[in-house]
Order: sequence, then structure tokens, then C-alpha cells
Amino acid sequence: YTLADSTFGLGVVTGDNKTKLLKRPESDAEPIYTGKEVQRYALSLPSNYLIFDRSQLQQVAPDAIYRAPEKLVYKVIGEDLRFALDNTGSLTTNSANIVIPKIPGYSSAQVMAFLNSDLYSFIHRKLFGGVNKIAKANLKCLPFPELNNEQKAALDQLIEKVMAGGTDHALQDFIHIQIFDLSEVEIAHIRYTIGLGKNSDAVDSSLPIKT
Repeated sequence: YTLADSTFGLGVVTGDNKTKLLKRPESDAEPIYTGKEVQRYALSLPSNYLIFDRSQLQQVAPDAIYRAPEKLVYKVIGEDLRFALDNTGSLTTNSANIVIPKIPGYSSAQVMAFLNSDLYSFIHRKLFGGVNKIAKANLKCLPFPELNNEQKAALDQLIEKVMAGGTDHALQDFIHIQIFDLSEVEIAHIRYTIGLGKNSDAVDSSLPIKT
């Protein structure tokens, strides 16, 4: 499966951030999230506010995208994937774009878990390396495996723990080992490649990944 049938949306392009992005929640202004607030799994507190008047903004996605009951927000600039779940109907700027996933058998949270894994940042770098931007066309190419009911239930439990403030170590291990059957050496190679490895002598950089 892929994200090809999902709905993508551009964050608000104000045309003049200096005057239109407010630092205080003034009357009629609402929070708007930038790429800086996009953490893996959740958005951090907003530092900007916007009076949402379409006639005064340069480019705006349909309201249904911003106000969706549940959507994923991703940081646009960077080599690695960073996705947060938003169920508050909040606005984002164009440094934090949006996808409403549509993959058979997947919830938005499950899609997010795969995209936030080290493996998917590794795949993204290998397929589209050298581009310091997360593009919609590239995201649509990423593959998602079919999941059985047992895997879905386990994923949901692990995601719930992460969303409650826990680490994602167990979630990452489940995706890497239980779903993709990666070895410890392969996982070390992935993490080394995306800059998480501590010792370049610990892995063979030429090691292929299972496909």
C-alpha cells in the first residue's frame, strides 16, 4: 500500500509572516503551528497565532483539510521524517504540511508510527537522498505492508503508550523486528545511516537491507 490515495494539504502561506503571524493570542486570532513545533507523534505548544481571514492570505488549503477531525502534520524541511497527530482542527504554516491518510486497514496513528520509525527515514533517504525537503510526491512512493489483526492490536497498544508520554523504543522495535524481520545488525546499519549510530566501526556500511 501507499499514500497515493490520501489527501494532502499545504499549510497557510500568509504572504507576510512578519505582520500576520502574531506572538500573542489577540482577539479573533487562533494558534497556528510551524515546522518547529512538529515533533514525532505530537505537536509542541504553538508560538504563533493567526487571524484566519482567507482574503488576507496568499495561499490557503480547503477548510476541510485544516479542520479534519484527525490529520497528520509533517515537518517540511529536513532529511528525516517527522509526523505528528493532530485532532484539534488547528492551522499550520507551509513549513508544516498536512496529510489525511487513506490506506486500507490503517488508522492515522498507525500510518504515523511507520513514518516516524528509523526504517522509514532510512528508506526516504535511500530513495530521495540529497533533498533537504519532504515532498508530497516522495511520500506517496513509500510502501506500507499489509497488517493482520494481531499486529494492528499490538501497534495500537504501543502507540497509546507513546502518546501518553512514553518513549518509542518498544514501538520502533516492534516495527523493525516483528513486522519487517530486521536483524540487530541491519537495525544498527539503519540507525548509523541516519546519524543515530555511536560507532562507525560497529556496523558494515555496505550491508544490504532485506526487501
